This record gives sequence, C-alpha cells and structure tokens, in this order.
Amino acid sequence: MLSELERAGSQTLTELLMTFSKNSHPVSFLIYTLILPWAADVARYMSIPSAFLYIQSATSLALCYHFLNRHAGVHDLYNSCVNNPPSSVVVPGLPPFETEDIPSFLLPNGPHSSLIPVFRHHIQVLEQEPSPCVLLNTYDCLEEDAIAAIGNINPINRVLCDALRMELNNGEPGG
Repeated sequence: MLSELERAGSQTLTELLMTFSKNSHPVSFLIYTLILPWAADVARYMSIPSAFLYIQSATSLALCYHFLNRHAGVHDLYNSCVNNPPSSVVVPGLPPFETEDIPSFLLPNGPHSSLIPVFRHHIQVLEQEPSPCVLLNTYDCLEEDAIAAIGNINPINRVLCDALRMELNNGEPGG
C-alpha cells in the first residue's frame, strides 16, 4: 500500500509542481511529513529545496537517526537479536536509553514496527541532501544535546526558541 502511495503520489506531485511552474506560480520550497519521504525525492529532482516536518521530539529524531542511518545504525543489531535485544543503547551526546525508553516504532517487535521502512527512507533522504532541513517540534534550548546528536541535519526551530527567550526576558532578545 505504501509503495503504491509513493508511486502515484510522486507522479501526481511532480505533475502538480510542473503545473504551478507553467502557470507562473513556481513552488519555491516544499514541506513534507512523515508518510511522504518520497516528496523530498521529487523536490530534489525538480531542484526545489525541502524540509521534513517532524512532529515528534528532537530526542526521538536523534534515536531514529542513530538507529537507521547507513553508517552507524543499530537497528540491524536489534533485528539480529530480536529474542535478546541489547539492554541499552548509547547515542553520542545523550544519556543511555533502556529498551523501554526507545520509541516502539523503532523496535523490531514493537506494535508500530511496520513504520521502520518509512523512517529508514526519511533518514536515507536526509543523508542524501547536502544540507538537510528538519522542522522540529521542540525548542533548541530544551533539547540542545538531542539536536546536536542528530548529526549533519539542520533543524529549523530557533524561531520558537527565540520567541520563548524574548517572553522570558520581558521582550528583550538574548538570554
């Protein structure tokens, strides 16, 4: 079902973007969500910058990145020992995570493990981008270590953090 969504969605999105362009309304930036990682592929093909709108915490994204990236991912380790998974996972820059602390969609036997290919596709898309962007549901001042643990991904969340700082500082920037 997801492969059909990707096939038809990619074709339809490409046609839509081309129609906008032909009608003198070119799309200058594309934001895509969880079940649409292929939208970034379409945007790259059409030379349109894009960002992944990730509605979970930065810590969750750091875990996804650590589990599923091509260079140091640990998901295959979990898959190879489904009956006896590691008791904890260490993400550089973050405290150790016990198995029960890891989002269930990352665990091979988790109730939402069918989403692992979707998340893996997102991580692969972000790894292919020279300057990947993610819109995060966080304040960088609250999850600085998690944001740093994501790697070369450029989270876009400073506007919210700066607004919070100004509110806490009675309208004065900085802090």
